[in-house]
Amino acid sequence: QNTLLFEDIYNLTGKGKMLGRMDSITLKKAEGLIVSSSIKQNKEVDSMYRTYNAGDPSTIVGLYRDANYKLTVENNSGLDVMGFSVYFPVPKMGENWGENINFEGPFKFSMNLANALKVVPEGFKVYYSQNARPTKEYADWDSNVWTEQSQTAGWTAADWSKVNFVKMVLVRDTGIKNTDGKIQAVFDMTIDTVSTTEDQMYKVNVWSPYFLRKYTSSESWVAGLPVATMITPGMLRGIVWEDGGVDNVLNGKFDDGESPVEGAKVELYD
Repeated sequence: QNTLLFEDIYNLTGKGKMLGRMDSITLKKAEGLIVSSSIKQNKEVDSMYRTYNAGDPSTIVGLYRDANYKLTVENNSGLDVMGFSVYFPVPKMGENWGENINFEGPFKFSMNLANALKVVPEGFKVYYSQNARPTKEYADWDSNVWTEQSQTAGWTAADWSKVNFVKMVLVRDTGIKNTDGKIQAVFDMTIDTVSTTEDQMYKVNVWSPYFLRKYTSSESWVAGLPVATMITPGMLRGIVWEDGGVDNVLNGKFDDGESPVEGAKVELYD
């Protein structure tokens, strides 16, 4: 009986030869470092952080204003990650960072960073870029002007509103190990209420972090798990009426027999 031979296109034998049924093969460890993102309203409890699952509306986070955006880095393999950088955009209306980040198209409304990252993970540095040029070419991202977090102490809200790209970089020599567990960073964001228009209500922004992981003998760019947000406006409703229409009693309640006032002008002050 003839022995079938196959081209060893994945170099499973490590010898670059044809592969037969009697050959032993070496299974290489998978590269298992992952990055996920999640987001919640600022006032929600931590259990409300959500990662976007396309087709599941419950994973789209409705925002009134302030939000917490969390990056989680975890090495699930036995291989140490010796180099790591993760990039993510701060949504700005109309900007598009390509299919790896904006896989559902350009941003539909703008958000701002509220402040610097409050707790920088040990062994990492965080950098901010103002008015960076959106492009899908990740090789060009580092050509933007970047400011390291320690240099942002004097920044104002106007300065933070210009930030549209952020990166977090591993700087420790020991790398990221399987035993490090989850490494997390929480960024405070807010809806840009100055530029927001009524037609942007209920429009959805979707974006993923994009990261570079380097092992001893290989490196790769990978998209992390995404988030989705939309502006959900608040609502005030009520009745304007003339109190005291029943027995001339002023009790602050809309009693039976009292009538609403039509066409009344109501002004709201913040």
